[in-house]
Amino acid sequence: MIAGKLPAEDETTLDWRSLVIDAAWRWPPLWRRLKAVHPGYIALRCRLRRRPRLRWVQVEVTNGCNLACTMCGNRRGARERGLMPSEVFLERIAQIPDRSLHHIAMHAGGEPLLHPELELFVHHARTKAREVFISTNGLLFGRDAGMMRRLLDAGLTHIHFSAEGYDPETYEATRVGGHFNDFVANLALLRRVRDSAGSGAEIHLQYTLLRPFDAAEIHAATAVFGPHVDEIEFRPLNNQSRPEIAYRPDERVAGVRCYRDEPLPCLALWCGLTVLWDGRVSVCPRDHTGDFVVGDRSTPIAAAWSGAAARSLRAAHARDDPPGLCRTCSEPYASTLDMVELNRTLHAIGGGGGCAGTPALRGRETAAAQ
Repeated sequence: MIAGKLPAEDETTLDWRSLVIDAAWRWPPLWRRLKAVHPGYIALRCRLRRRPRLRWVQVEVTNGCNLACTMCGNRRGARERGLMPSEVFLERIAQIPDRSLHHIAMHAGGEPLLHPELELFVHHARTKAREVFISTNGLLFGRDAGMMRRLLDAGLTHIHFSAEGYDPETYEATRVGGHFNDFVANLALLRRVRDSAGSGAEIHLQYTLLRPFDAAEIHAATAVFGPHVDEIEFRPLNNQSRPEIAYRPDERVAGVRCYRDEPLPCLALWCGLTVLWDGRVSVCPRDHTGDFVVGDRSTPIAAAWSGAAARSLRAAHARDDPPGLCRTCSEPYASTLDMVELNRTLHAIGGGGGCAGTPALRGRETAAAQ
C-alpha cells in the first residue's frame, strides 16, 4: 500500500473536552486540578473518544531477548522467536503517512539492540513520527560508544532503560543473565556520548517497583541512577507474569493507589498498533501470545486499524466485556492520573520534584544536590 491518508474514521476531530484532557496529560499541575473537578475523567475520555485515532505504532523488531527476567511476560509467550526482516519493516513503515504519528516505539517484548539493522529502522521511522524511541535493558551496548553515537545520529529522540533493584544482588536476581555494574556503566557512558555529541535525545529510566515497598528504595535508586539519566519513572509491575510480586488494585504505594477497583477500557485500543516481527499487526502492546492479531502481513496498516477485528475488541472493552486475557491484565485497572500522582509522590520521597511525563528528577540537578 502506498502511503496516504488514513480512513476518515481515524481523522475524527476531538471535541474541546478531549483536547483539554490531552493537554492536561502533558501538564501535571492541570491533571491534579482535573482530578479534583472530575475524578471519573478517564471514563469520560473513553466515552468521548468513540472513534479511534492512530497516534502511535509499536514495532517489534524482535521478540528475542538476551535476558530471562523473572517478571517478564515475554517469557510465557508461545510465539516463534525471530528478527524482523528489513523488507517487512520498510513495507510496513511505507504504509504510514509522513509525520502522522506522535511516536514510534522500536520495541515490544524483546530487546531491540539484538537487531543488526536497528539504526536503519530508526532512520526511516523518523520520517513518520515526531518521536522515535527504544526501550532496552542496556546491556548489549557493551560499553560501545560507537554504537551509541550511531543510534543517536539515526534520529532517536528518547532512550528508555529499565531496571528493578539498585544493588547487584536485587538487580541480578530479577534480571537473570544481567550484570549490574555493566548496566550502570553503560548508562554513564551513554550520557557522556549524548552530551559530547550535542544530541537532544533524552535518557529515561523506568524503575519497576516490586512488593514489598520500602521508601528507602526510592532514595537509593535516585542516588544510584539519578546522575546518569534525565528522568526516573517509578512504575508498579504489570501482573502478567508474577502476580505475587505485582501490586494489587486494593494496595497503595506511598499512600497513593496505583489501580482502580474496576477496569476501564484499555486506551491502547484507541491509540495505537503493534507490528509484530513477522509483519502481523496486533492491537495489544503486550501481545506476547499473538491473541490480539487483527491483520496478517498482507493487511495494510489502515485496514488493520479500522477493520472488523479491531472494532469488535474495542466494542467489547467499551461495554465492559473484554476477553479473558484482558481481565487478567492490570493495565485496564491502571489510572494514568493516579500514575502521575504516584510519581509525584515518589519523586518527593526521593528528593526530586515533578512526575512522569515532565522534566522530573534531572540528572544534573540530582548530581548537584549530592
